[in-house]
Amino acid sequence: VRVAASHAPTTLRRPPQMAPRRAPLSVAASAFAPPRLGVSKNLALSSRRAPSVASGQLRRSQRTPMIHATVHRRGSHIIVCAAMADVQDAMDVREMLKMDVKKDKGLVVGQLDNGFRYVVLPNKLPPTRFEAHLEVHVGSVDEGVDEQGIAHLVEHVTFLGSKKRENLLGSGARANAYTDFHHTVFHVHAPVTNNMSGGKMLPQVLEALEDIAFRPEFQLNRIEKERKAVLAEAQMMNTIEYRVDCQLLQYLHEENNLGCRFPIGKTDQVKTWPAPALRKFWEKWYYPANVTLYVVGDLDRSVDDVKALIEKTFGKLKPGRISADDIKRLQSLDPREYGPAPAAVPALGAGAASAQSSPSDAAASSVSGQAAALHDLLIKTRHSVRPPVDHKFGYGPLAPGEKPAEVKLFRHPLLHHYMLSIFCKLPIKPMTTMDHLRQSFMMRTLLSVFRFRLHGRYMSGEPQFITVDLDISDSGREGCAVSTLTITAEPRDWAAATTVGVQEIRRLQRHGLTAGEFERYREAILRDSSQLAEQANKIPSFDTLNFVMESLACGHTVMGHRDAHEAMMQVAATITLDEMNSLVRSMLTF
Repeated sequence: VRVAASHAPTTLRRPPQMAPRRAPLSVAASAFAPPRLGVSKNLALSSRRAPSVASGQLRRSQRTPMIHATVHRRGSHIIVCAAMADVQDAMDVREMLKMDVKKDKGLVVGQLDNGFRYVVLPNKLPPTRFEAHLEVHVGSVDEGVDEQGIAHLVEHVTFLGSKKRENLLGSGARANAYTDFHHTVFHVHAPVTNNMSGGKMLPQVLEALEDIAFRPEFQLNRIEKERKAVLAEAQMMNTIEYRVDCQLLQYLHEENNLGCRFPIGKTDQVKTWPAPALRKFWEKWYYPANVTLYVVGDLDRSVDDVKALIEKTFGKLKPGRISADDIKRLQSLDPREYGPAPAAVPALGAGAASAQSSPSDAAASSVSGQAAALHDLLIKTRHSVRPPVDHKFGYGPLAPGEKPAEVKLFRHPLLHHYMLSIFCKLPIKPMTTMDHLRQSFMMRTLLSVFRFRLHGRYMSGEPQFITVDLDISDSGREGCAVSTLTITAEPRDWAAATTVGVQEIRRLQRHGLTAGEFERYREAILRDSSQLAEQANKIPSFDTLNFVMESLACGHTVMGHRDAHEAMMQVAATITLDEMNSLVRSMLTF
């Protein structure tokens, strides 16, 4: 658990929130009555309203027909709903929670022979436009001590040095790029048809992205121009808000590179790198297996045709390989960068040694053939851990002699408000099963109740705080989940504001939710889920793509809105107030 205090109204930078989160929501009228039976509306309504539900099956006899039933307790009343069925088809809650959630039917994920991966998702909003984002899985955390900022500079040089990118000007397309901790992304927002030539834009956009990432020229004049641009950008970013963000990240991630490898880098190093240093970094990280392409939008062709176009554009790229000159150096590198290939290195090295010591041409030929075969194994693959850092998580006992995290104080004359931040890092739990979805539902309920209570205190009189907020979210860019309690106030009210925040978090942790709060917010979340399901395919492609990218980075299953709503309704019917409060007691102990 980490606590940081400052006088600033800013908050820790988190990954951009997707418009509305497609976190799983969902269900049929009852988890145990098949929707095809047309179970009565009363059954559906009682299932949604019940604060606690026990479900099962009542058999009339050993023969069909069967009776499928659900039993709901609501206050002092017990509501039993039943439907006739031709088959037994029963499932208990434990079996249901073990089931995998349904992947979005429209989402297509594939990989070419050279390791290049792609994600395609048709989306109708905005009409006749699409998004194409090329994600290179390298960011500032991958930089060496003397490379701080080089990923950002390489992004500038490759993007703005591309002639095919320049050809997109005037076509109605917009293009840009950015570098973060864990990745570098080149993105194009384009119409289906070129505004000038009338030609199809998707082939032109994919060719431009291929040129940007895999065919940079690293011309000296372009490097110097972008070096000046990066230095100017660093100067513009040096605001008090950015400094507070850096202080919070340094404190939260003091045990790894996330606390010291910021994407903007160090200006003294940016000024010095020659062209060969940039090319070396590009050669190390920009190869097909370390790249993912996302195409989302109102496409002018079938998904199969899009896949064929991706194969035509990127399939000709050669896979990344380790050269023979790097074999000796390879054994000392992080195996996460090259996958299983390093296991072949000892044999390859031994083969080379045998060739040098053996005078026999036959032996030399044999070893040469062996070396060639082993060299084929030395193909670069994407590192398995993104970002490649180790975290110190905030659960479990302290190690012998280990001290709790210290309180850090940051002061600056430009800060006008007091801010207290209390952090707790946890591993990301990929959302892949109905049980994971159930946990997500309870977490959303917890956050909703806390925020409502604080809003009530804020509106009840003269509040002595500006904001008191609780956030529990996964971060693909940081490779962990973070629980954060943030309190902001005028400096003179710092003690009273802190008291309010601590009082409310302790009250919720110790006493939990009331039955009324539990039912009210359970219904509110399901209502929001229902509205989101009705708006399926009405979320802009840009937001949809970013949601998919973030979900895949966290290992979550990407669900369709309607499937998510149905699944959310199923899991909501299994949650009791006691289970909800048990989670609250656990999560808020920090």
